Amino acid sequence: METNTLRAYALVVEEGSFSAAARRLGISKSMCSKHISDLEDILGARLLTRSTRSVKATALGGEYYTKVRRILDLLDEANDYAKTESGTITGRLRIGMPMSYSLHALQPHILKFMEIYPEIQLECVFDDRRRECPIFCVTGIWSMLPERSKDDDDFQGTAGRTSEGLRAA
Repeated sequence: METNTLRAYALVVEEGSFSAAARRLGISKSMCSKHISDLEDILGARLLTRSTRSVKATALGGEYYTKVRRILDLLDEANDYAKTESGTITGRLRIGMPMSYSLHALQPHILKFMEIYPEIQLECVFDDRRRECPIFCVTGIWSMLPERSKDDDDFQGTAGRTSEGLRAA
């Protein structure tokens, strides 16, 4: 049984919705539904009660969810441990920036950053409205970057370190 199927099941139970679970997984609603259908077929049991407005776990489905959640938590813990011990930098970095600035000044740096750190999920929010420069949402990631990146001329001037985290220069 694949972990993607178990994750889909856990999120459907937690969210009470195939659509919300699919959004969190980054898959289509029909794919999420297929994961659950396949799981129920494999187990030979109905795990969810579906209505037009919600999805709820059956009694068996609730017990199954508790065990699946424990397994997924242990798996995530094991993966996090292995990544930490191997020195791999992971996580999500959300950057807010004006579209015009990003196209001219940041695009090559963002592409290079993505090549160097493929395990970091980069989310760029483009907004040309004038306001104070937003703080990047990953506090402390600058201190986690290897020294070669901090001193890399390509990254100088692109971001700076503040007490709150990173700020666009």
